[in-house]
Amino acid sequence: MERKLFKSACNAAPVAADFAQDANGFISIKHLPNQHLSWLQLITTAVYRKDTLPLAEVAKVTNIALAANVVANEKYGLLETLVKQFREGTSLNIPPFKYTAPAILGAQATEKHNMYVELANKINAYSSSRVTAYPVVDVPTTATDGLVVGDVVTGATSGASGICLSHVSSVARIALITTTVFDAAETIDDQSGNSDTTAGATTLGVKLRIVDNGNYFNAEGNLGGESTWTKTVGFLSTDITVQSRIVTVAHLAGNYEVGEKITDATLSFAAGTVLRNITTTNVMIALLGEATFLNTDVLIDETGNSHAATADAIAGVATAAMPFLPYFSYSQGQGAKLLAQVPVKEKGSDNWAKGDVDGPMGDAPVSGTEYVQIEWSINIPGAADAVGASGGAVPRFFRYFVPLANYAAVDGFLDGVGITN
Repeated sequence: MERKLFKSACNAAPVAADFAQDANGFISIKHLPNQHLSWLQLITTAVYRKDTLPLAEVAKVTNIALAANVVANEKYGLLETLVKQFREGTSLNIPPFKYTAPAILGAQATEKHNMYVELANKINAYSSSRVTAYPVVDVPTTATDGLVVGDVVTGATSGASGICLSHVSSVARIALITTTVFDAAETIDDQSGNSDTTAGATTLGVKLRIVDNGNYFNAEGNLGGESTWTKTVGFLSTDITVQSRIVTVAHLAGNYEVGEKITDATLSFAAGTVLRNITTTNVMIALLGEATFLNTDVLIDETGNSHAATADAIAGVATAAMPFLPYFSYSQGQGAKLLAQVPVKEKGSDNWAKGDVDGPMGDAPVSGTEYVQIEWSINIPGAADAVGASGGAVPRFFRYFVPLANYAAVDGFLDGVGITN
């Protein structure tokens, strides 16, 4: 039977008085429910390093763009691997997604588009895949810009629709939701009420965009899965890239709501998700598309917080250059740790669908501090198990974070109440 996360908490300044055991063997630890010594099963520790300012989760984006020409009768294949659990590191391999080029080829852009459409349909139809795939096209427009990045754009005549990734220099890059493409001269509208007109044929075969879905943490606080994409046949490794999309924006004093969509509706029309407020004049954003913010933008979140960016404000953050930082891909298991966030429950059950903590988690973590994550399992006699039966011992576990500098003392405090490793 799998363990269930019973409680996760942080003690930012532990002292001896936070750990006690009464005459009946019940142990009290600050910010955790009481537990009995006889329930304890095991204890493990791991140093957990991160910047602990409040931080939103960030999904991974992978782009597939065949650099070479499509070859007649050639087979093309992509393999998705999911990291299923964070601590155990086990993987779930999915059968390759395959495409065979036709014997008689048309225009290369059309052939690539057809391949991306078929691969996207197969990926999206596979129930175990935790991603959504989109064929990407470039749509010429009459206006220079104006469509909001992240909005769904719909064609009035064709019925085509897709997510706007960028709108720059009279070209809107669209991740298609439909198999239909936009007409050469039709009105297109985004969700924010902006309207434009297509000004020529859509450029096909730009690439295949694969976006990881959410709900990475299951009820035990383990990973649901991050997707990693590799080629099997036809493609080259260099055709597969992970998109770096984290930017920091300096702005006039004020904060934004972590996790909300943030946009500029007048200049760049870029959009993103607020990851964290680094300071009251600096915010970290995960771009929703491929357009970044300008240093003359006025950024506004969904709550209505609005602050002007300052000159020379925008700085890209290279994921590959700083792989040790935790906030580039929450699907790697490092994005939701130590966050006092409200979790999301699965519909119809009490299982946590998202988030590593079950409500308030005690003390607020201190930014820049290294913590030790301590876990111990307990069996609660007579409690209901995962399927609702009663009378059995239920494997649960506590997760407790303490500063690395205090761990030696805390280890002694735990030994004193009978929790030993």
